[in-house]
Amino acid sequence: MNVVRNQPEGVANRLHLSEPALNDIAGTLFQWHIDGDAGMQFALYKEGELAIELALGFDPFTKANIDPDTLFCILSTTKALGAMVMLLLHDKGYFEWTDQIADYWPRFGQHGKSEATIEHLMSHSVGIPHLTAPWELWTNQRAMAELVENSEPLWRPGTQHEYHGGIYGTMLNELVLRWTGRSPGEILRENIVEPSGFQHCYMGVNQAELRRLAKLTFLESIPVDRLDGPVVSKDFPPWGDNTFYNSDLVLSTCQPSGGGVASAHDLAGVFNILAFERKFGNGRFWTQTTQAEATRARNVGITKTGKNSALQAASWGLGFIVSPSPVFFGAKPPGPRTLGHAGASGSVAFADPDARIAVAFTINGLIGARQYMRYQVLGDLVQKACRIQS
Repeated sequence: MNVVRNQPEGVANRLHLSEPALNDIAGTLFQWHIDGDAGMQFALYKEGELAIELALGFDPFTKANIDPDTLFCILSTTKALGAMVMLLLHDKGYFEWTDQIADYWPRFGQHGKSEATIEHLMSHSVGIPHLTAPWELWTNQRAMAELVENSEPLWRPGTQHEYHGGIYGTMLNELVLRWTGRSPGEILRENIVEPSGFQHCYMGVNQAELRRLAKLTFLESIPVDRLDGPVVSKDFPPWGDNTFYNSDLVLSTCQPSGGGVASAHDLAGVFNILAFERKFGNGRFWTQTTQAEATRARNVGITKTGKNSALQAASWGLGFIVSPSPVFFGAKPPGPRTLGHAGASGSVAFADPDARIAVAFTINGLIGARQYMRYQVLGDLVQKACRIQS
């Protein structure tokens, strides 16, 4: 098994981190791999400085070792990257959060959706949470946009809440294309990732970079008694090395719902922008006021539908899961301004501006309910390492 640990000398003392807790993070990832997880990465920054980086395991399809430069599909953690693009465009004057989507996309307003606002989109309350299409259509933006246009909401927009897992990205894509003529992935790369000083964080990865991708696989051999929490029974479709979010075509087009590709090192690096509240590297991205607005929970006091208790119990800001959301950021409440997102593989990234930390975890195994255990365990260990108090 390949194991890489990068930790600058003396960084724990310099940044007032708990060395035993950092060791516990490394030991936890090692144990997960022993228990059956294929490949993983983890990165933690504090005060903008890399505190620890881990890479271990292998690609189950190619058997190639995981290293710090390996790329992973981060699934719904991608939504935080799309939200960062929206913060940037908001501050450039393209829209207000309370604007109706139909003001910019007239056909969207059909069939009872005319009242839906950009705020409703970003907080998962438009009313079309189950809308989806075969994965072969995901790269056809026009067909996906027509699917949205012809849909009827399950509730009056803004009155109920349920996670809009896949169709969220189609709506975000269409708006950004109409405003700018460019994809959210292009804007992310040129206006956020590169100015922050990083490279390997994409919504629409270059075809040449796909050779460094550790593709996703289901690892169903994990014994049930090792699951911390209820077992989720779900019939998954066949999953191959070039289907769904393993598809080269899907990953090379902009898929803001779940098709992001990154290394943990660079994903956490980009999240330093959120940890520093707009200014990092060579960029000045959005105002503190805009980030504060994005961090305010929007689903408080409205009806929550759906069966996924973890997602439904989370606090949702503008495209981000926000504090308090203990399943995703650890059992103890993190800083009150913590924001981030998680993905179905168990990937997660978040930033706490009060502690000035940025965290990312990437993984290439999909194991149902086990993902929620990972979020909480890692969140607890990060808080312990950074001496975050409840």
